[in-house]
Amino acid sequence: MKSSFIYKVFCGVAFASLLFVVSCSKDKNVSVGFYNLDSHVVEGIKSVIDSHYADQKLNFTYIQFSDDNLESQLKSSKIDLFFATDGYGAKTIVKSANEKAGIPSSVLGNVTTSIQRKAIVSENLVKAVPVLSDNIEVDVEIPAFQESKIKGIGSLKDIQKFGEQQKKFVDYPIVFAGDEPVFFFDFLGALCEACDGQKYYEEAVKILEEAAASEKKFNAKEVAEQLTEKNSSPMLKTKDFLRQLYNKKLFSNEVFNYKIHDVQAFSAARSSKILFMSFTDHRNFDQNVISRYESSFIPSLTPKNVRFFSSSTLYAIPVTSNPNASKIAQDFVSVDFQESLCRSTGLAPVLRNCRTTDVQASDVRFWIASSSTPNAGLGHETSLTKEQLRQIKNELKANIIY
Repeated sequence: MKSSFIYKVFCGVAFASLLFVVSCSKDKNVSVGFYNLDSHVVEGIKSVIDSHYADQKLNFTYIQFSDDNLESQLKSSKIDLFFATDGYGAKTIVKSANEKAGIPSSVLGNVTTSIQRKAIVSENLVKAVPVLSDNIEVDVEIPAFQESKIKGIGSLKDIQKFGEQQKKFVDYPIVFAGDEPVFFFDFLGALCEACDGQKYYEEAVKILEEAAASEKKFNAKEVAEQLTEKNSSPMLKTKDFLRQLYNKKLFSNEVFNYKIHDVQAFSAARSSKILFMSFTDHRNFDQNVISRYESSFIPSLTPKNVRFFSSSTLYAIPVTSNPNASKIAQDFVSVDFQESLCRSTGLAPVLRNCRTTDVQASDVRFWIASSSTPNAGLGHETSLTKEQLRQIKNELKANIIY
């Protein structure tokens, strides 16, 4: 009887040990998903993960999600850890996450206050961990600006004034990637906050959200009219500002067909003096070209006490109960990882006290830290597809230039 009891205990211990080994082995496999990120940023994150965990015998699988139909993709894939941008993407992924996934909020103690407010928190756990910041910026050509005798870019009116001066030297001083739909709406949202105000940015978000959620057939013209053509439209001053720039021939009507490579080509040929772009796009420029430009946040049209920049936050989002997913998300807000991420992606870190790659990354961090909670960017806020955004953009073009 005694030997039988000992045998049963031994078997029980062995089975439990086997389950532990299987569980630990399973946790060593970490699937990492990427949603709505620039390829350069994706490769930068991969390099940081691969280098920092090389000696920990973790097996990483990387999966790139397409831009559309995120919810259906989440249902058919099992991802332990996501990297995604602010707005619709991050919120949707968090909804699909295991309730135990996340990190303690105390880990964010060294993150700048404005970015701390971007963390998505539930049940005392940070479900979406801010790790990097992008930004919508304006870049002015340094030699031309120095010769202009304008003291500085203090408002959008200064940008217009500088553009008018540069008409003597180039056909169209201002250029931006008007046919990159997500960027275009982020840019438009940045102008809306700068011209009309944060309240109106939020109203523009509601209009796009309602269009995305509507069961009626999508009507781009109707959405565009709501944004700019009614007395209560949230983008009246934004439209007026862009129309002034267009009427003064500071940008061409072809700008709405430009991709980011067109912006790069114009700046390389020295035929544009003012560029609007994202910080991510800035990082993809030829260094010899972009070094001729000085970067700034989008200034307001009139003085404002508080600013809400369109600075999309990049999150690490643990989705499953795999402890390594939460550990990696937590590691990503340590000094060592933040400095590595800044070097590998070129984007701005979220920590107050870590080193940055260069003055551009340091500036972006400072601008965001000195302002209120940043906006996701109008192109990131909703589930509207790129094609739907492009259709709205085409209608807005007609409202602006005709």
